[in-house]
Amino acid sequence: LVEGFASQARRMIAGGADLVIPAEGVINAVLVRNACAAVDGVPVLDFYGALLSFAECSCDPSPVCCIVPISAAHCGRLPMIAR
Repeated sequence: LVEGFASQARRMIAGGADLVIPAEGVINAVLVRNACAAVDGVPVLDFYGALLSFAECSCDPSPVCCIVPISAAHCGRLPMIAR
């Protein structure tokens, strides 16, 4: 499965892709289990991991988290933490 995915990813990379996002949950799990984080230097997004990180940051927005919650009061301005 990993080699088949890598082969298809290389076709997309040759076409200009700079990020590969697996379109189906099973292949994402297989890629994570096999530590396939990149193909030919192009990152492969672990969308389950990204979703979990987003959920964690939404519940506990600490300075370690890269996602900064903003409110309507910040619309059009950078939040204080990013200034």
